[in-house]
Amino acid sequence: MTDDQTKQIMPIVVATPTRTEYVTRNVHIHRAPTDESVRLLKEMEDAAEKKIIESVHVKSNAFECVVHVMHDALSDEKIYRAVFSLNGKKMTVEHRHSARDPDRFAAIDGLVNAAAKVIADTIAEAFTKLNHEQI
Repeated sequence: MTDDQTKQIMPIVVATPTRTEYVTRNVHIHRAPTDESVRLLKEMEDAAEKKIIESVHVKSNAFECVVHVMHDALSDEKIYRAVFSLNGKKMTVEHRHSARDPDRFAAIDGLVNAAAKVIADTIAEAFTKLNHEQI
């Protein structure tokens, strides 16, 4: 073999460092415990309740009332809540009405009936006390 032939046949060897790396990682899945989930849900519900769609204030001599209308997305209902004071006594009533029913008068009638029931129950309690005490 001639020198020219030797140069053509000889391969060039380049040494490259090789190494094996092992990567270990601890995987931790962050899930809220059930109690924490319930607490977060309650906080979100309270925050949503504070975002009231509508409120109406009604006041007369012996009757004072604030009506809140909220949309409950879970049940697709509008919640009509009245917080009222009758002769200084504070009471709260609630009526749920389908959000798909456009009849607001029926919803208000339901709220009025709920308030009337609470007032009637209060009167019945007073008569029951009167009956036990004096008659």
